Amino acid sequence: MTPTPVKIAFADFWAGFDPKDNVFQTILEQRLGAVIEDDANKADILIYSVFGQKHHSFQGIRIFFTGESLQPWWNECDYAITFMRDGIPYPECHLRLPIWMNRHYFRANHQIEEYSRDRESILSRHTRFCNFVYSNGQASERLHFLDILSRYKPIDCGGRLRNNTGSLVNDKIAFCSRYKFTIAFENYPSAGYTTEKLIDALAAISLPIYWGDPDVHLEANPERMINAADFSSPEALVEQIIRLDQDDDLYMHHMTPPIFTDVQPTYEDHLTRLEHFLAGILREGRTTRQNRPSQMERGSQRINYQLMPRHNDGKQWNPLSK
Repeated sequence: MTPTPVKIAFADFWAGFDPKDNVFQTILEQRLGAVIEDDANKADILIYSVFGQKHHSFQGIRIFFTGESLQPWWNECDYAITFMRDGIPYPECHLRLPIWMNRHYFRANHQIEEYSRDRESILSRHTRFCNFVYSNGQASERLHFLDILSRYKPIDCGGRLRNNTGSLVNDKIAFCSRYKFTIAFENYPSAGYTTEKLIDALAAISLPIYWGDPDVHLEANPERMINAADFSSPEALVEQIIRLDQDDDLYMHHMTPPIFTDVQPTYEDHLTRLEHFLAGILREGRTTRQNRPSQMERGSQRINYQLMPRHNDGKQWNPLSK
């Protein structure tokens, strides 16, 4: 007799999330024989995020997932998938999975770079200086840096924030591919919190100007980015960008190495870890959250989740902190 497949539902995700087209669905249906269920009331397992409260009423196994710099409430989930590397109270129930694993270009062809890295191709394609594609105006560090770098040359802002292009970017990778540099500042600096901001620039073959995760060297080749952490101040960082902008040979030095070195997990490595993690949950088939100590009750908004520990390198990236 053929066993009944495990049913998986999704809840409380961001607008635009497609339950039938994501990295979890790829593993669950194609590799593990589970099925995606539209009705959470009929599901055995719920994968939920931070944008709602529907998961509160789900009685089966709950898997917390976030693409934000947030920590789970361990007494309301059985398992968690986050950005965190350290300080996890139930490591056997946790997986670190970067949000960029769900980017469409990865899932389509299992590679990052969407354009040629040939020198002539890169230099001819990069007709513009630098871009800034953001909508969130709460991260003052990147706005401060934008203002400082703009003193050297104008920067094209294609998102809702500081938009000066006349329209919003529809295809971020195609847009960034025309630029020598992409400002890739995270919303929040925390160990392990490396998002699509870095990887999108690498996909576009645009040199990322990165700020955020102090452990970003564990995520991608440090030679393929300009890491703000290597500089004493925003002004020193700008001085290096000017040198790179004025010296094609120096610039191309950053464009030739591979995105991942031997010490960093590739897309396939992350995919294999996700498969093993989910397979273990399907095999175990039981809840664990009831046995954990109670934590502070949270409200309806995602801000009530605890933030990951904030990293402070002691440098003046945020003028408001003076």
